[in-house]
Amino acid sequence: MGPMFRYILGSSVKYLASLPALRHHHMLQNRMSTSPPPVAAVCQVTASPDKEANFSACKQLLEEARQQGACMVFLPEGFDYIGSSREETLSLSETLRGDMISRYTQLARKLEVWLSLGGFHERGHDWESDRRIYNSHIIINNK
Repeated sequence: MGPMFRYILGSSVKYLASLPALRHHHMLQNRMSTSPPPVAAVCQVTASPDKEANFSACKQLLEEARQQGACMVFLPEGFDYIGSSREETLSLSETLRGDMISRYTQLARKLEVWLSLGGFHERGHDWESDRRIYNSHIIINNK
């Protein structure tokens, strides 16, 4: 069975406006601007060891979120893959300069959206000697 996924859209300004220090600023901003508030999308993915299927599912979510007006999209921990064993988890890992992050960077540019990638399996700097990976949170802007 392929990855399961869903997304939720929400206005980040509404959340920020609930904080007392920002409430006054938000009210002034609303009076001065007719533009809609920024929208953030929070996506949920049930990833598998199939990195291509996971990317395809995440890409679809990103495209749908952008069509709904999202300017920032959050993907969860393990969005890239979830290995079925320790050895598989290690073997599927990549560096930040690898294919996976490159593809997400290109997608962020194409869709003109910021991405919060909430848990990427990053190969450590001394991969050849220690085979260590890190659970890295990555923010990619739209440029």
